[in-house]
Amino acid sequence: MQIHPDNSLLASCDDQKIIRIWDLRTGACIDVLSAHTNKVTTIEWSPAIVTAANGSTVRVLLSTGNDCMVIFWSFNEKDKQFDSGKYLKT
Repeated sequence: MQIHPDNSLLASCDDQKIIRIWDLRTGACIDVLSAHTNKVTTIEWSPAIVTAANGSTVRVLLSTGNDCMVIFWSFNEKDKQFDSGKYLKT
C-alpha cells in the first residue's frame, strides 16, 4: 500500500493483478487500474509533479509485478484522476 503525497488517496495492490485507488476521506474505491498480467508486487507514488505537454500537472504511480513489467500510471493532479489509458509498460 502507498499513500499519495497529499494524504488524500491510498493505492493498494493484491493477487488479482489490479491496483485499487481509495479515497481516504470517504473510504470509497475511486479507481481500479489493470494492465498487469500477473500479481502486482510493488506500487510507489512519485514525489515530484511534472507538467505534461498539454499543460496539465501529473504525478506518476509506478507499479511492478511478477509479469516482469514496470508500469508508469499518469495521475492528473488537478482532476484527481488517472488519465484513462495513459500508462507506459517497460
